[in-house]
Amino acid sequence: MQKNQNRRSGLYGLFVCIVLNLALFAHAAPVFTGMTPSLTADMDVATAGYYRLNWEAEAANSGDEFVLRESTTENSQNPKVISKGPDLASVIGGKSDGTYFYRVRHAQPDRLPGIMWTDAVNVKVEHHSLSKTVFLSRA
Repeated sequence: MQKNQNRRSGLYGLFVCIVLNLALFAHAAPVFTGMTPSLTADMDVATAGYYRLNWEAEAANSGDEFVLRESTTENSQNPKVISKGPDLASVIGGKSDGTYFYRVRHAQPDRLPGIMWTDAVNVKVEHHSLSKTVFLSRA
């Protein structure tokens, strides 16, 4: 009888250890180093008033969401979120002349430790001169 009781105690202890380890493992967040996306712009200088930004992540899954933010300074002071969702591109338009800086990252950095903002990609908006347009149209 004592032998059976010791055996049950040992199995119970093993069961508790397994359950605790599974619980800890289930809550441990994996590190996804391949999830930091790459960001590109289709042009460096936008003279027509619009341009396209594209991003992709190697290990992205269907339904993953990304955040795209814009700033007028390279170090991203006072950034503005301009897109959040599963899209992998955004067409930007209606900007005044100036240089705009963009960064993107996975939308759930708390769930995916190691996710970083991309390096800044900048686009200079330099609309065609109206006087030059009038001059050329008369020629």
